Amino acid sequence: MLTAIETLALSKLKSSAKVRSVVTPGKYKGTVSVTVDYDLTVGEDEAYTPTVKIGQLPVMALALRKAGFMGPEIIKMVTEAASELAEGGGLALNEVCSDIESTIKEIQSGLSSDLPKKVRKGKINGKVSVVSAQ
Repeated sequence: MLTAIETLALSKLKSSAKVRSVVTPGKYKGTVSVTVDYDLTVGEDEAYTPTVKIGQLPVMALALRKAGFMGPEIIKMVTEAASELAEGGGLALNEVCSDIESTIKEIQSGLSSDLPKKVRKGKINGKVSVVSAQ
């Protein structure tokens, strides 16, 4: 029975894309004994802010709903800003708001600090190699 770390080492060894180019279609059956050397480092779990998974349009729609009576006016401003950017090919961004970079950084900072954190498993790094196969 393999230990969890041995199973992990074997999973890192998979290279089916390389092998598939030299194996013809068909059914294969067999047994092989393999000796594998591994040197793995499993990192600590880490907290992150999952902003990439949050779509911009749903966020804007919810913000507009929360804006109440000001929602229609905000929609008008967002539409005007999008039109200006579309017409200027992105150049309008610098013309319209010279301090846009600081505004973007302020928004990003707020998202990073205020959104709930999630935890992802630590990264796995290392080397795995087949020493012998019989």
